[in-house]
Amino acid sequence: MNTHSMQKLYLSVAQNGPLCVGLDTDPSYLPESVLKAYETPAQAVLAYNKAIIKRIAPSKDSAGLAGCCKVQIAYYEAMGLEGLAVYAETLKAVKEAGLPVIADIKRGDIAATADAYAKAHFSGDFEADII
Repeated sequence: MNTHSMQKLYLSVAQNGPLCVGLDTDPSYLPESVLKAYETPAQAVLAYNKAIIKRIAPSKDSAGLAGCCKVQIAYYEAMGLEGLAVYAETLKAVKEAGLPVIADIKRGDIAATADAYAKAHFSGDFEADII
């Protein structure tokens, strides 16, 4: 049986609590020690995101600390193509951790491009559960 995305969110919130963790990760938010440990700011952002996801995710032994994650694409777009790769990897990491992911990709635009945004973010590399 397919579970609707909103049902996944409701179930996760019921199990893990109502907290939504924003992964609106700008490199300027990271500690200097984290930035220095990686070749590029984008690599540092991905490592930082994965560490957060690991800490909040449910495990075999316990519920998670958050019901979902929200990822704001603008911070990743600002890092160019490498940033978009980090965006895709962040979405993947949240889903692999068993949490619903909300893609914060709001844009005011015409219907044709809104359709393109929906296609880009409901399937493929940037697939999210909720926009």
